[in-house]
Amino acid sequence: MLRSLVGSEMCIRDRYQRRVREDVIGTMAGLTPLQSQALNAPVMPSEDLLSTFRALDSKGEGTIDADEFMRALQIFGGNDSFTAEEEKALRTEMGLPAKGGEFDYNMFVQLRDCLANRKLK
Repeated sequence: MLRSLVGSEMCIRDRYQRRVREDVIGTMAGLTPLQSQALNAPVMPSEDLLSTFRALDSKGEGTIDADEFMRALQIFGGNDSFTAEEEKALRTEMGLPAKGGEFDYNMFVQLRDCLANRKLK
């Protein structure tokens, strides 16, 4: 009976993992070439990224003005600048309003690290 329970649990887990992989692949299929390239690019070390954000955080509160940050992504991105659609997606993922708000860069780096560690194998 124990073998049967373990076997059932393994089937459920394998089915769930397969479904998650299919969802991720389906989502990845909808990425722009630039987004796919960014997903596969080497990840900037977290401390370097946090250091950059901290330099922008004059109050030392762990947040920066979301509108200013989004503007910087558009202005300084050059050929890789954020589109309005990408800004909307980032705001949604970070729980930010359509305009205004405070961008919590510590949470962003944590989420980014989590996603970077879950690349498909």
